[in-house]
Amino acid sequence: MKSKTILYWLCGALVSIFCLIFFWQKAVFSPAGGDGFTESIERTMRHATAGDWESAGKEADRVRRMWSDGNALVALKYAESDYTFLNVYLIRFDRAVKQRDVEEVVREGGASIYMFENMTSIVPKP
Repeated sequence: MKSKTILYWLCGALVSIFCLIFFWQKAVFSPAGGDGFTESIERTMRHATAGDWESAGKEADRVRRMWSDGNALVALKYAESDYTFLNVYLIRFDRAVKQRDVEEVVREGGASIYMFENMTSIVPKP
């Protein structure tokens, strides 16, 4: 094979992998017809602020399940310290819901949303 042919194949493979990761990420964290990851965190924050801790706990469980299903994908794409920080923020968020601490739910939920959106964007901010 010529080197140009190999180059085209490699470039095509890299673009295909990038597209596959992007669409897989969208499928896991923003399911069709359902609310996505950040919407569930925001809903949990609203329920906590309103004092509806049962609904907040259910939404926090949904966030935990979605993260469990897709965290390997995010780690594959973005395995840096931000990934670890997002894990920590989500653990603190879940713990705050269980402890019924509204201020902490809002703080950790906001931090989780920011980190998640930055990490899953096409071009993350430094």
